Amino acid sequence: MPKTRTKPVAFHVTPDEYEKLQAECAAGAARNPSELARVRLLRAVTGNSLSGVATRLDELKQAVDQLSQALKDNGVSHGRH
Repeated sequence: MPKTRTKPVAFHVTPDEYEKLQAECAAGAARNPSELARVRLLRAVTGNSLSGVATRLDELKQAVDQLSQALKDNGVSHGRH
């Protein structure tokens, strides 16, 4: 069961940096810039720990969800080839 995140961490970015974060999100890296920053920061800090594995699993789930939605949007359903 995931732990509830209760501790805030904040930092400021330039408009250009924010645009880059938004572009990464649009490419499917995260749901929003805050999540992207959290994931990338924790990955940098924790390296290949179990926390990193959980983060990668979250990213994989998001990618699968996006692919499933794209398939649905294009009229492709499970079981059809």
